[in-house]
Amino acid sequence: MIRPRVPLVAASLPLVGLSLLTGCGDADPESVDSQVTTAGPISAEGVGTEPETGVRGELVVGSKDNEPSMEHLLPCVEFDEYGYGFEQAFSFDKYSKDLELMVLRFMEIETENHDTIAGVAYCSNYDGVAVFVKSGAVTIRQELESLGAAHPEYPLHIFEVPRSMDDMTELMDRLDLGRLLDMGISGVAPNMYTGGLILTLLPGASPDEAKQAVTAAIRADVPLAIVHGREPELPG
Repeated sequence: MIRPRVPLVAASLPLVGLSLLTGCGDADPESVDSQVTTAGPISAEGVGTEPETGVRGELVVGSKDNEPSMEHLLPCVEFDEYGYGFEQAFSFDKYSKDLELMVLRFMEIETENHDTIAGVAYCSNYDGVAVFVKSGAVTIRQELESLGAAHPEYPLHIFEVPRSMDDMTELMDRLDLGRLLDMGISGVAPNMYTGGLILTLLPGASPDEAKQAVTAAIRADVPLAIVHGREPELPG
């Protein structure tokens, strides 16, 4: 696997999360809890909200650590060998300047529509574009499809998620930072792949207790991905 330096490989990867302790936001890939398995080709599947089913495109409450399944994103969006909850795997063999320009246009649309779009990313093998759109956002979906039709050489994959970037940010605003640290949560970020949140935990923190605390604080049942961070680096 080759990772390019430029351009941004996950075009709008939501790194606007809260990192509560310096040095705690870096995840240890070997201790990440999410898991991704192989699924067949999909181009415009939605993410539903029905629990406890194994159907592609739905949030699977019964998956490892109660994290949502992301099999429906394959083959456009693939994850690294650890199944890292927000780390795409990339090969660089099909990248082109034309694709970059196309993605930049989608990013411009996203910047103006955080209320209906959760994020934009290259497909992992650079043969298309993935856009994560809030369920029911018909108008913005039509605009995206129109732009995609002008570039048939690069398929557009539209995935529906329960929340936009604005919605996920609003959930984060409900959290008390001091309370999060007490629960061993060192960082929180939006997850454009699921419309939920990513929680970075300090070593020794309980994933179940962290999820329960966050769910109670935001007063909503949302998909929560867990990443285990490292101990903070203290000065001197």
